[in-house]
Parts: sequence; C-alpha cells; structure tokens
Amino acid sequence: MSEASNASGAEIRAAIVGCGVIGRTHSAAVREFPEIVVTALVDVVSEASEALAAKIEAQGDPRPAVFPTLAEALAAVPVDLVIVSTPSGLHIQQALEALDAGKHVVIEKPLTLTWSRRTKSWPRPKLPRPRVWWPR
Repeated sequence: MSEASNASGAEIRAAIVGCGVIGRTHSAAVREFPEIVVTALVDVVSEASEALAAKIEAQGDPRPAVFPTLAEALAAVPVDLVIVSTPSGLHIQQALEALDAGKHVVIEKPLTLTWSRRTKSWPRPKLPRPRVWWPR
C-alpha cells in the first residue's frame, strides 16, 4: 500500500482511533483504497491496538505505530486523516481534537449523543468549509 499514490502523488496517512469491531471494520475498508496507509492506531486498550497492528502487518502492509491517546499519535507520526471508531459518546471530543490539529476526519453517526453538546462544542471559526465525500 505504501507505494501507491493519489492524484497529487502523495499518500493519505490515516490514524484509526478505536481498535474494536468498528476500528477493525474501517481498517479492512481502507485496504480498498491503495492511496491510504494506516500510520497510527489509537486505543486505551493496548491489546486491541497491538492485535490490529499485527493483523495489518500480516496482510502485507506496514505495521502502524500504536498509542493510548490521539494527542500522542498526532505528535509522533504523520497523519492526514483521523478515522474515529470509538463509542458514540467519544465521537465529538475526538473529532474536534483532530479538526483542531488540522486533520481530515471520517466519523460515523452519531456525532454526539445530545444536540446541546453538539451545539456547545461545534463552533470552530478557524475550520475551512467542510467537504463531504461519499464513494459510489
């Protein structure tokens, strides 16, 4: 995967946050896009991130680094895209952390569990206009 490139000639370096069932599902899905390389796995359960890292490596892809927090991952390895695959109550906090760091974000619904939390957390005047992409 690391030899492929997108239209701009560069890889998309991804961090998967949450290495449970949904994180493993996203890991399998990104293998369909040769321009994406997983550079980091984030999970507070180190056994989960280590197991997923071993699986990715066994499939012939570079072994991603593992971290207990998104902040540590963003500080240590190159990341362009953050894939949030954690329990729903953590989505908005992790998405905003990634967006505030200038990263693109893939997130499943719901963004948050309550409307009031979304409206209180979301105003981010520095963010560029969001772009939505849906595979055909």
